[in-house]
Amino acid sequence: MEKQKKGYKQNPFYRYLVLYKEQKLKLTLGIIFSTLKSLSLVPLPIIFKKLVDIYLPSKDINSLFYAGILVVFLYIIYVIFSVIGHYYILYVTKYVILRLRADLCTKLQHLSIRFYDNTHSGKIHTKVVQDTERVDVMSNSLIYSIFVSLITGISAIVILLSLNVILTLSLISILPLFALTQRLMRAKMREKHQYWRNNFEKLSTNVQEFLSAIKLIKAYSAEDYENQRLKNKISMLSDAGVNMVTYTVFYTTIMEFITGLGTVLIMILGGYLTIKNILTIGELVAFYSALGLLFGPLNRILTSIDSITAGFISLDSIYEVMDLDETEYTEGKIKLKTLKGEIEFRSVCFSYQNKEVLHNISLTNYPGKCVALVGKSGAGKTTFVNLLLGFYLPNKGTILIDGHSSTDINLRTLRTHIGVVTQENILLSETIKNNILYGNMKARDEQVFEAARKANAHEFIIKTSKGYDSEIGEKGVKLSGGQKQRIAIARAFLKDPKVIIFDEATSSLDSESEQKIQEALENLKKNRTTFVIAHRLSTIINADEIIVFKEGEIVEQGTHKNLIDLKGEYFSLYNRQTSNL
Repeated sequence: MEKQKKGYKQNPFYRYLVLYKEQKLKLTLGIIFSTLKSLSLVPLPIIFKKLVDIYLPSKDINSLFYAGILVVFLYIIYVIFSVIGHYYILYVTKYVILRLRADLCTKLQHLSIRFYDNTHSGKIHTKVVQDTERVDVMSNSLIYSIFVSLITGISAIVILLSLNVILTLSLISILPLFALTQRLMRAKMREKHQYWRNNFEKLSTNVQEFLSAIKLIKAYSAEDYENQRLKNKISMLSDAGVNMVTYTVFYTTIMEFITGLGTVLIMILGGYLTIKNILTIGELVAFYSALGLLFGPLNRILTSIDSITAGFISLDSIYEVMDLDETEYTEGKIKLKTLKGEIEFRSVCFSYQNKEVLHNISLTNYPGKCVALVGKSGAGKTTFVNLLLGFYLPNKGTILIDGHSSTDINLRTLRTHIGVVTQENILLSETIKNNILYGNMKARDEQVFEAARKANAHEFIIKTSKGYDSEIGEKGVKLSGGQKQRIAIARAFLKDPKVIIFDEATSSLDSESEQKIQEALENLKKNRTTFVIAHRLSTIINADEIIVFKEGEIVEQGTHKNLIDLKGEYFSLYNRQTSNL
């Protein structure tokens, strides 16, 4: 069983084929009808042979008429079978690509935060959109150009053999040239496709960075600089594309030249055999007709090599992600149906990229208690919260949730009890209502409205064009910073968590709104465990305990008054801020 699993993991194409099992009936029907489509034209060479050798010399008009009707009938059958075959195959391939994309997106959602820390968004976007599309094209090429074409080609060879063995064997003698050319050029073609794909990923990353930072670019008048960066990436992609296409054309041209040699060989040898009365003119015409049935599929195979090569590279890329072991561990044995909210960090250490960013962190927070985390940027406050949410696991020490080690808890159930409002204000390109509902998808409209009121958002929402059904645009572009922040806070209110984390939750609000939100937050903190990351120390004066971080360590902790009296790090930070007012 282990060997089977290992082989299964190492063979992306086999794993991809497994996805077709659910649609094997439709796939089989598609292949059958597509094969019948191709085979429906196989009798044509025999009809042409009789036409030239029998009907025309004997001036048999009736037979000529019936032969014409038969050819029309064969083409009608060809069209019918073609439509049915295409329908089934397209249905199956689109279904499988849908499954592949869905599986890839599911995998991406379960990967750890470390993966996203180390992977460009453009690269991920390429895998989900570009790579899956190339696999789709490859699938159609494999079924139509390879499988069906092979069956048609074999049928054509049978017809050719029935017409003349000598001509057929002479034609088959050039096939080793095809195989040799393919063997010599396949690796180089794959290499050039991979190089183009890498440059496409780099350009995709640059474009996404450009779009997300457009305000920054304009604010710093950096349009020319960014334009030049994009031009460089586009130029590199263009050069890689030209190189790839040139090599592909060179490969296809060589293959077509070999095909041409076969045609010339048949012309010379077939003409000679006809002159010697070994072959009739009708048989020669029929042979050329059957040759079309052979070279047609062969040309389709040759022209599809490019898309098949690209598809295999993309398939490898997709399954590289599917096979990553960086999946976030969320399947702890303990599923928290309820949570009291007692949080304890016990001698916790954490390193990132071989650098220790938290050292020997120990603290406890209880329901109804508010703990504020303060310190300079990079001191370790956000990392502390990321550990609490399970985005990372500590290298040493233990995080206890209601007395249970965090590694024993199912993270998904834990996160249902934690509300988060960050300073990034991540909103979806959706309606205002759906963004708030992210806190509780099953909430009623009245609950949504109440959460918005608590976050001081209801009044501005009802003044928008469609109220709660108003679209806010990508990343909430249609809203002001303060409005986006209040929707994010409303989302946390709706979740009604036992543990709540605020990362400068009021930083984007004006003074009047901030006062109302501070009052609401005081009510929200009752009987809940609260963590507040604060840069403006005036907002956390009333915290039950203030934890002062410095270079990844806790250097002070206590109430505001105690820390001021201590005249240490907190006193220095507080004085620096108040003196600037």
